[in-house]
Parts: sequence; structure tokens; C-alpha cells
Amino acid sequence: MKYHMSLTTVLLANALIMSSLNVASNVNAAESRSRWDKQTDVAWQFYCKGDYAKSLDASKKAFSRTQKPNQKAISLCNLASIELQNGRIAQAELLYLKAQNLFDQVMEQNHPYYHVLLNDLAVLYFNKADYERAQFYFDQIIEADATQTEENQNPQTATILNNLGSLNFKQGNFDKAQAYYEKGLSMLKSKSTKNLLVARLLNNLGVVHAHKNNLDLAENCYKEALEIRQAKLGPQSNHPDLASSLHNMARLYTWQNKLKESEEYFTKAIEKRTNTFGAEHPELAASYCGLGELHLAKLNHKMALHFYNKALAMRIKTLGANHPDTAASYCGLAQALEADNQITEARLAYLKAIEIQEKSLGNAHPDLLKSKLALLRLDSLTAYKS
Repeated sequence: MKYHMSLTTVLLANALIMSSLNVASNVNAAESRSRWDKQTDVAWQFYCKGDYAKSLDASKKAFSRTQKPNQKAISLCNLASIELQNGRIAQAELLYLKAQNLFDQVMEQNHPYYHVLLNDLAVLYFNKADYERAQFYFDQIIEADATQTEENQNPQTATILNNLGSLNFKQGNFDKAQAYYEKGLSMLKSKSTKNLLVARLLNNLGVVHAHKNNLDLAENCYKEALEIRQAKLGPQSNHPDLASSLHNMARLYTWQNKLKESEEYFTKAIEKRTNTFGAEHPELAASYCGLGELHLAKLNHKMALHFYNKALAMRIKTLGANHPDTAASYCGLAQALEADNQITEARLAYLKAIEIQEKSLGNAHPDLLKSKLALLRLDSLTAYKS
């Protein structure tokens, strides 16, 4: 069972990304407010609010209102980013690859737009648990940014640091993950910045602290991230970042045995995620897993089994049967089955988790080692009782 990590995809909104990256526009003043520009800006505004349905609609309109290859490529990249946020990974991959094909035709690979595309491809393959390919795309950006001085570093640099932190966390490199997050925070806080990217870095740093069982440090990070997100987005917003903070606070409260508070925060996270994504999404599955863990802590084994099974079915449908997060659902389900004295079924669930983790994570990953240890403990207890 995992806390929720947040990676950052960047929507290629023409005017806004140019200002944030400090690059000159190739579009002359007479064309600067074309129908394509306006729809792309509308898409960006809705994307920032977490309203992906309206952002998708505006991006489709932008794509249909230009014949310029560079603008077509940007619109394809935007459509892919929204599909990825919506959990439609296969559709996102097709759109990103089409965008990359057009980018290769119309712009140099050192163009800031191309770097954003590489970042988003890396995030895509991170979500597919293809960590080697994700690292490949990140490495291309790192190589291109190697000549940057600290003074010239921009928000995109901190975005890459955040995403590299999450990649290393998923690969079991927790100290490296922490170093990336702290470097990104140091870069932004040195400029007195307190924005949603700072909140995302804090959220993810909290995940590392929680994983290391430094719960007080995790709580400090989560609360600061939540405070920033509520101030920037509004406490009633359904934005996925706000839901992520609520989810992580809920999991932390489960670990701290504050079970009433945990259930309250999970309920809020699920409501926001359902409002944004609908009834099926990987992030929603994560919250159902969290409810399974909560009910297991409350010794309500039947409810724990209900939520773990619900999360498992959703992850198989949205992520696939061999994704590491699917394996995490099998582990949670195994714990609930064991607690409910369904020992044979629990053993099968642990074995399934191990099978997936061996294929997707490698033999040295901490999650695989934990699963093997849990199975060994179960077999030892069963042998002792018999």
C-alpha cells in the first residue's frame, strides 16, 4: 500500500509557458491571439483548475483550428497530458508519440517545448511502471540542462527534480528521492516561492519521510503542502493535488491510530477524486486501498476485504494486471485475508504480488522483499499452528 506520489506533467499553453521559461515567441504579434492561441490558453486555465473535461474540450478545439505543424504538435501534447491525468494511459501514449513525430519535424531538440515533451513522456512511462524508459527521457533533459547556471534555472528544473525524486522512490532509492525533493525545494524557496510546485515537492518529501517511519516530519510536510494547496486552489476545489494531500493525511492518521480523522480525510479525498475523474481511476483506487488499510486497523475485516477487492479490480482495469500498484493491492488484500483467517487465499494473494513485483521491480526492490518476508511469516505461523 502506497502513499500518493505526485509527478508533474506540463501543458504546453503557448503564451504562458513561454513567459515561465523566458523564451522568445516565434509567433509574430499579429498572430499572437489567433483562435488556436485563445483555445490553448482556455485549455491551460481549466487544466490548472483540475477541470480536465473542459480542458480536453478546449484542446480539441485548438487542434482543429490550426494547420501549422508546430501548433498541431503542441495540441497533441496537450491532449496527451490531459488523457494521462484522466488515467487513460494507452490513449496518452499514442498522442505523445504523434506529437513527438511532429516535433522532430519542426523544431530542434534543444527547444524548451521539446524538453517539456520529454518530461511528459518520462511521466507517462513512470505511470506505466516502465522505469528504465522513464529514466531514458529524464536523462536527455538532464544532459541538455547540464550547462545551466543556478541563476538561470527555471521552474522546469524544479519539476524535473520532483519527477526524478518520484522515479527514484518507485525504484526503491529512497535517499536519492529525498535528495532530489530537497534540492528542488531549496531552489524554489531561495526565491521566496510558495506555489503548487513547492506544495508538490513537500507532499512527495512527506511520502519519503512516512516510508522511513519519520511520521512527525511527514506530518509537517503534508500540512504545509495542504496549507499551500488550500490557499492557491480553495478548500472546496476538486483539484487532484488537493485530493492527494487529503489522501496522504488520511494514510498518516491511520498509521498514527487516529482512525476517525483518517476516515474523514479519506472520504473527502474520494469525493474530490470521484468529482474529477469519475468512478474509475488509479488515484481513486489508491484511496480505496487506504480505506482497506483503515478498516483493517479497525479490525473490520469484511469491510477491509471489500475495499481491497474494489481497489484491485480498478487497478487491473486502469493500470493492468502486471503493474506494481496492482501488486500492492494484492499485498493489502493478502493482509486482510490473513486477518480474516482465510490463510490459503492470503497465501495465493501474496504469491501473486510477488510474481508481479519480480517482473516489474526486480529482485532487489524493497517492496518485493517485504512481500517475500510477509509470505515467509505466514508460512511459518501456519506451520507452527499445525
